[in-house]
Amino acid sequence: MNLIRNSIALPLAGLALALAVKSPIAALFLGLAVALGRGSTPRYAAPWGSRALQGAIVLLGFGLNGQDVLTLGQATLLLTTGTVLGVLSAGFLIGRLLQPPRIQGALLNAGTAICGGTTIATLAPVLGAKPEDTATSLALVFLMNAVAVLAYPVLGAQLALSDTQFGLWAALSIHDTASVLAAAASFSPEALETATVVKLGRTLWLIPLTLVASALTRRSGASPFPSFILFFLAAVMLRTLLPLGPVFLSATAVASKALLLGALFLIGMQIDREALRTSSPRLWAQGLLLWLLASGAVLTALLAVPGLGGA
Repeated sequence: MNLIRNSIALPLAGLALALAVKSPIAALFLGLAVALGRGSTPRYAAPWGSRALQGAIVLLGFGLNGQDVLTLGQATLLLTTGTVLGVLSAGFLIGRLLQPPRIQGALLNAGTAICGGTTIATLAPVLGAKPEDTATSLALVFLMNAVAVLAYPVLGAQLALSDTQFGLWAALSIHDTASVLAAAASFSPEALETATVVKLGRTLWLIPLTLVASALTRRSGASPFPSFILFFLAAVMLRTLLPLGPVFLSATAVASKALLLGALFLIGMQIDREALRTSSPRLWAQGLLLWLLASGAVLTALLAVPGLGGA
């Protein structure tokens, strides 16, 4: 009985502290600390973390005016498309060179190109991945996300990136939506708005990728379309078309932040030490090299092309 109480009390205490601190970075690492203290990941962490994240994104839509979304323009769309296709192509070539475990390499490649853990979870049943394939790929992505959440805001400040530049950089080169939002929120509210819209546009690439993977493998069992994006877009449309009052907008903003903190805490609890310990060094090399290439390429484009990031 004491063991059960302790297993429940530790996550609840960690979650309460994460909500009290109100820091996305702290929430992520508090979750990691709880996972290390427990020695295992509870079964509820993944589904509830996903639900909290999706709810946070939908509510965040009420804070975005559609006219602001349109100002991102064609250049941002081209940059997003080029990033996704470039990472997929580079991942294929790196995979041929390093030859990591095939399914794990494919999951990590797609996760780096599009949406980290969401992409991996979506493609795993399509590719017929084993549980250890999925766990190893997710663990590597979560570890790189944790590094990105800490490093990106510091590097962005050192490079004097504008809010829009940082939002684009985070949205196009950090794996998971939660970590994109955590890094962007740590930089500025304006960077968070840009990162949210661009990252969701990048997430839409799940649709053609999953359809192609399904056709090539002739498997079924995964839904190719993340439905929460529809609710997010509906919230943006309501915010744009209707005179929503300040009380409502304030309430949705507070609720969105609380859900985001909870999601980051639960995602931090999902980092699997055993999967990291037994993963292939070739897979580590592929994941790190591909991420560094994506991050460097996007940052170079933002700094080299005048006006691309609103500087």
